[in-house]
Amino acid sequence: VDNSAGVDTSDHEVNLKILLTGLQKKTVIADYQALFIDMTEAVRQLVLADNVAQSLCLSLEQLRISENSAENSSVFLQVADRLEAAGFLDRSVESFAQSKEIRSRPGQIISRPELADLMAASKMYLSQQLQSQTTLLQAEYYDHYLLAYFPVQLCEPFEQHLYNHPLANEIKATVISNKIINQAGCGFLSLATDIKNGTLLDTVNCYLAFDQILQADELRLAIAGLDNKILADQQYQLLHQLEQTLVAFCRWAGSHGRIIQPDVNTINCYSRHFGDYEAYVNQHTPDHWQEQLNQYQQAQIPAGLAQKLVFIANSQNFPFIVSLVTEAQQDFTTILTLLNDITHTLGLDGVQQQLSAMPLRDVWERSVCDSLQHDTQLFTGQLLKKILAGQAKNCADYFELQYEQQHIKQYKQLHMEIQNALPISLLPYVVLIRALENLIEGNT
Repeated sequence: VDNSAGVDTSDHEVNLKILLTGLQKKTVIADYQALFIDMTEAVRQLVLADNVAQSLCLSLEQLRISENSAENSSVFLQVADRLEAAGFLDRSVESFAQSKEIRSRPGQIISRPELADLMAASKMYLSQQLQSQTTLLQAEYYDHYLLAYFPVQLCEPFEQHLYNHPLANEIKATVISNKIINQAGCGFLSLATDIKNGTLLDTVNCYLAFDQILQADELRLAIAGLDNKILADQQYQLLHQLEQTLVAFCRWAGSHGRIIQPDVNTINCYSRHFGDYEAYVNQHTPDHWQEQLNQYQQAQIPAGLAQKLVFIANSQNFPFIVSLVTEAQQDFTTILTLLNDITHTLGLDGVQQQLSAMPLRDVWERSVCDSLQHDTQLFTGQLLKKILAGQAKNCADYFELQYEQQHIKQYKQLHMEIQNALPISLLPYVVLIRALENLIEGNT
């Protein structure tokens, strides 16, 4: 990390000279030296931005570990083990401690220098995985990542020539790898193994798609613009919440076998739905959202930015809602209104909040928690479709029309017991979700 600016500057110099030499040979330009020198300041800004992003990445990784040291340290150590097995992390050379030693530390803390080693290895691994997909990198939706590498004054007049750069694929892979690891962290590499379906490259595409759908880069710039206006720790927290939502979207897509690519049609479609979702929420703001919004505004976060960030932090069910809209062939407002009615009637909003806030000790508990949330959505979606297909107007009306009341009584009793006790383990929620399954399947 300390020497990354020098390496980055050298890489830009080499890649620019390759391009400009080629243009000169084709007589597109007469002499590249003047143009090359003219780009000095632009390259300096690109290199500085890369280094700021790397430093920010390490600060966000430290935040992730501090919030849930046991679970997140376990994720990092699993990534380290995989990178070591793949030949991208040499613990002896990098002085990266063995996993057993780190687990014995108080709080299982991974030091910032160790996180820097892990970050570098993760970027190299992801970049190689992308470079191995030559056909994939030819897709048009990757072009702007290539353009992002070069100074603007070069992109505008010579854009078509950039696509023919001899190292275009390598540059795309590097830019994408740096972007994802800098923002989502090394734990991103564990996503493809955590989910049941899909590959790492599917997860990359999904992340890049939702990153554009949420217009996340604009939000990151707005948060960066709060430098010296709010505490740095508050900025880290805002960025962390944004990444949590993006990772949640990717985890949902992977676990449901949805291949979401960052092409124009997909991004436009999801963006329209996201706009509908935001418009609905602005008219029906939940009380706990308003409390969070007030806290942001008290922290001197601009009102518009605060409202957007609170919405995104609480929109992790967005891909699920879009799937219901598509499958039920209903408009977004109809689906969202009925879904909110179901979650309120069955008390699932509180259950989901409790599961999200549950301290998890390792990746195994994370897997169980993810399965519970997956099943909750599955059974809720089944109930929603049954209501739409029948005569009931809402969830309560649906159960009133059923002859069998045993399952709803059993479910309500279990739900009340859990809400009164607020369990500190996942087992009571396993029982509750099974009761929810019996409730849905018992009323057919």
